[in-house]
Amino acid sequence: MWSSVSAANTDLTIVFAADMTQVGDSQSGSYAQLATLLQSQRQRKTPTFFFFGGGSLGPSSFSSLDRGAHIIDLLNSLEPDVMALTKREFSYFEDELSLRAYEAAFPMVSANLFDPLIQSSLDGVNRYAVISRAGKRIGVTSVISPDVKTEYALKRLDILAPEQALLRQIQTLKAAKCDVIVVLYDAYYDFIEPMLQQGIIDLAIRKDEHYVLNENNLPPEHPNNIVLVGASDAVVIDVTLASQSDQQPTFAINTIEINTLSPQADIQLQETEYLHRLNKLMNVVLGKTATDLDMHRLIIREREAVIGNFIADVIRQYSNADIAFINSGNIRSDSLLPAGSVIRRQDIANILPYRNNVVKLQITGSILYEAMENSVSQLEYSNGRFLQISGFSVEFDSQAPAGKRVKQIFVNGMPLTKDKILTAATSDYMANGGDGYSTLDGAPRLKYDNYQQVQLSKLIADEIRKVGVIAPAIEGRLVDVYRKPTS
Repeated sequence: MWSSVSAANTDLTIVFAADMTQVGDSQSGSYAQLATLLQSQRQRKTPTFFFFGGGSLGPSSFSSLDRGAHIIDLLNSLEPDVMALTKREFSYFEDELSLRAYEAAFPMVSANLFDPLIQSSLDGVNRYAVISRAGKRIGVTSVISPDVKTEYALKRLDILAPEQALLRQIQTLKAAKCDVIVVLYDAYYDFIEPMLQQGIIDLAIRKDEHYVLNENNLPPEHPNNIVLVGASDAVVIDVTLASQSDQQPTFAINTIEINTLSPQADIQLQETEYLHRLNKLMNVVLGKTATDLDMHRLIIREREAVIGNFIADVIRQYSNADIAFINSGNIRSDSLLPAGSVIRRQDIANILPYRNNVVKLQITGSILYEAMENSVSQLEYSNGRFLQISGFSVEFDSQAPAGKRVKQIFVNGMPLTKDKILTAATSDYMANGGDGYSTLDGAPRLKYDNYQQVQLSKLIADEIRKVGVIAPAIEGRLVDVYRKPTS
């Protein structure tokens, strides 16, 4: 049971929260509820440090409008001591993240970002932070997975090897005589546990709501390796400093479900004002759906989905392409719109929060085979690179080795040959090589009759408004032969 009363031997307290993309989210916990937790801790006699783990600048319906600026505004009110970066902070790419970093009244940190243009970290982002309060000093740094470069199609920024970059910053923090060294991280790394065991770092913290879905994750063994897996989880850590320099601090760890707390009135008002603004812009009825639209993560990232079929069909028809495909990581919401539901602009903004445009490419059958191999290469991890498609069908074997899973592709009912020339519609994100689709980067880009820089979300919204009622269905476009019933 959580208590706001300090233990007698507590020297300082750390509060950590992360992954809060939505304002006023009563299910996962709101910023107003987090403010209540912070207020209760800051009223204690021991100095309190607040670390925010990132994962919040996008994607969301509001972030699709302001690229996460409202999240920075809310965090400025909560006054974190430091914010770590995860891949979600790159939802709107490097330049927008730099702008958010300069808007923040707190440091953003990442040990392994490198911008060749300035031969340093990304502009506005620090490699580490040292926070002093009441004579106590905490050193904080963070690392981000190199996968962000391919997943988010980062063209300019390099991601340095996490372990080596982390060790360099830890040396600096040790030289600064920090009482506690904390690492905030975003993915499973095999070097975190040894660093804790050897006393190189004192504490490691991570939040990952999808932790159990990734078979690469191993459960933490060291007690100071904290992994939060609940959507509304935050953690309060009471720290007792070592009496001797060769000893490590000790930690009393309490996980808090912030959605159980009462909201703090002033922050709730701030969130409410944002929600009113969003509703004014987004509460516009576009049409209805005659079929269930299931956007749950395990549906759209592992199999053919009706919402994926609809989106892919629309962009194929809009660009007059032979085929179309869209990565399922572009389709968010993680919810269900039952048959008969009204579809509002807000729903489309939740489903398609990224600011992607439609691109038409010229590709070969060989490139499409390579793209589909990438699509199904990480099925077991429910990875967002899985494609929703239009104008062709694919047979694959989910149990075959990655890289050898695609068995056959059919276009117009005929087997696709490797030398066949096709026109393909997709997003500019994918055309730039995002989510590992490097095979598309460099493919000739074609103009088409409707060619203009129209955002995908607007295109889908306009189509729903035009037709009034949509009724997409499963058509056998993506067939896993391992699970295909035998006659």
